[in-house]
Amino acid sequence: MTNRFSLDSPIRINWNLGIPTLKSIDKIIDELLTGRILLLSVSGWEKLPVNVFIQLISLFNKTDTRLSLIHDINNKIELDSKFLKTGIESFIVEIDDINQLRTSNMFLYLKKVGADVAVSMKISTQNYKEIPDIFRFCSKNKIKKIIFPNITVVGKKIKDVNNQILSSAQKENLAELINSNNHLLKDIALDIYDPYLWKLINANTKETKMLFQGCQAANIVAFIDSVGDVYPCPSLPIKLGNLKQKSLKEIWASEKRLKIRGAIEQTPEECKTCSFVKECKGGCRGITYCLKGSFNFAEPSCWKNIKNC
Repeated sequence: MTNRFSLDSPIRINWNLGIPTLKSIDKIIDELLTGRILLLSVSGWEKLPVNVFIQLISLFNKTDTRLSLIHDINNKIELDSKFLKTGIESFIVEIDDINQLRTSNMFLYLKKVGADVAVSMKISTQNYKEIPDIFRFCSKNKIKKIIFPNITVVGKKIKDVNNQILSSAQKENLAELINSNNHLLKDIALDIYDPYLWKLINANTKETKMLFQGCQAANIVAFIDSVGDVYPCPSLPIKLGNLKQKSLKEIWASEKRLKIRGAIEQTPEECKTCSFVKECKGGCRGITYCLKGSFNFAEPSCWKNIKNC
């Protein structure tokens, strides 16, 4: 099978370190160091001893890889000055709700030591109404970036995923909340992964064009878990291979990966007559596959159900 769909290797990787064995860490690190990784985002690192993690991360200092740490605010950590000299480009503090922001001292500490801090929250039915409060907190505390990534599907039950996803009506309501509090984002960059929400927010901005290039799972994006299993992205629960058995290059050249990427590239059957499909490309293919069992459907909260698009 020829590789006409994608790159030879991913350039943006999310790695959930978790509590791996030393053998699996060594293998994953070797693969990441020899690959052409431009952006490496590491989560689950809090479970390792700080000195061990510093030693691992320092290995990337002589590479072109840009490092971001995703810190789950539920995990307690203590950092020292050595930690901040390891070449880490940014700290992304992941939260579930506004109360975690208000009760944690982590932001104050990271700002005090000069770290570049961003807030990240996976929007769900439980927290989307808190967005204005999050904007106010970030504006008051001079946090320069807020990220709204897609939800993580790998390792979760379908029922739990389904309960998190906003309906079309809820997404419209969220867009109204964001637009009515847009003044709070004067000095804040807002990074939104959801093309539908992005479109709603920018619907009345003539200068703004839809820049979404389609789902990049199994193309420039990959997700690696703590045991070395490789997935197309955190939102697509199809295992491509394991780094203890095959190299990342071999996994990326595999027929399975190419077949999945080919399916993602195709216009979903349900979307072929839709006038918006050239902009949204069917939305998040991972969430769709998780809930529908196929890539041939539109994402559950697609534009065809949203009146303002």
